[in-house]
Amino acid sequence: MQRVCVPAGRALRLLLPRLQQRVPAARIVSKPGKEELTAMEQVTGLAVLTACMLIPSGWVLAHLEPHRRRMKGP
Repeated sequence: MQRVCVPAGRALRLLLPRLQQRVPAARIVSKPGKEELTAMEQVTGLAVLTACMLIPSGWVLAHLEPHRRRMKGP
């Protein structure tokens, strides 16, 4: 076990300076948007976001029971 850890530690020391490179600061703008979103655009965006989260999770939950039966066997 010790023999495996020593080369891994050396490899980590070689990679560490590259992992610690400075990341440029993001330019965050704290101003209001250039265009006001209409209520319809907001509702559409929230509906799409909700559907993108709920549809896949609903599909997984709907198909969970057949998968359990298949894994248990006869």
